[in-house]
Amino acid sequence: MTKVLRFRGKGTTGYLALADVLAGDPEPFTMGSMTGTPGSISHPGRLPHDWRLTFQARNHLITYVILSYATPIAWLDSEAGWIVPAESYSPTTGKHQGTVRAALHYNRKDYLD
Repeated sequence: MTKVLRFRGKGTTGYLALADVLAGDPEPFTMGSMTGTPGSISHPGRLPHDWRLTFQARNHLITYVILSYATPIAWLDSEAGWIVPAESYSPTTGKHQGTVRAALHYNRKDYLD
């Protein structure tokens, strides 16, 4: 079942809610235009060329993907761990990237960028 998370309002703030979802085996979620899904995806969205090649080459090792709109902004590689590319997109996607980084930091999970 997909969890529906919120950035603001009553209850947990965005990164804490996301940290809960990513704490163990990551669960599917939606948070506005950001989504998380187990497995990999076939289309790498607007990833820059070098990241696109890496994502496609390691697709068979990717066990979870976080998307902002249709672009992967973070993924869990079964060998390398969490990958959060240090790329710039729109202000909304930048907010999503910050939320993911804060959630991973809160859970004491290292990530490559």
